[in-house]
Amino acid sequence: MRPALWRPIDAALVGIGLLLFGTLPGCARSPEQQAIAAIKELGGRVKLDEHGHAVEVDLRDTKATDADLACLAACSQLHSLNCSSTAVTGEGFDMLGHLDDLSVLFLVGSKVDDAGLAHLANLHALRTLHLGRNKITDAGLPALAGMTQLRTLSLGNTEVTDRGLPQLAQLQELGMLVLHGTRTTPGGVQRLRGEMCKTQIER
Repeated sequence: MRPALWRPIDAALVGIGLLLFGTLPGCARSPEQQAIAAIKELGGRVKLDEHGHAVEVDLRDTKATDADLACLAACSQLHSLNCSSTAVTGEGFDMLGHLDDLSVLFLVGSKVDDAGLAHLANLHALRTLHLGRNKITDAGLPALAGMTQLRTLSLGNTEVTDRGLPQLAQLQELGMLVLHGTRTTPGGVQRLRGEMCKTQIER
């Protein structure tokens, strides 16, 4: 047994070890740290803020699925997520509705369809949403009507037609709407412009 004189020295050495290595061997990582590790294991990229919280996650071109999104529930400071060119369908977002800072979402060329859009309806903080190159039709657009904070919405290269455009007219705070490569017509878009005077619509 060490003399009492050694105990402060031992404590100091432990403190130094914590500074150097973060945690002692065997100590559990926080749920957010586990989420960051899982993202990196998938080949994703994570941007941290000055406090070590994940604020941007980029999973594009990885094998990420809806099941992999579950870990993001621990990233309470997350404000940008890119799931473009993945197998994500939208179902995984049911678990992320509490992320009040999630304002930017990219799902370009993923597996989102009309049914998948319904799972995005609880992401009320979204301001930028990119849904291009997905199998989205007029039937899925009502799910977007409640996203009143949206400022940018891209539906390029989807199956949207003139019949679905009135659903988008409810998004009166929208600054940019992209409809490139859709089945809309010049006449339909012109009518929508009349209802959305503050919105720049690109077709």
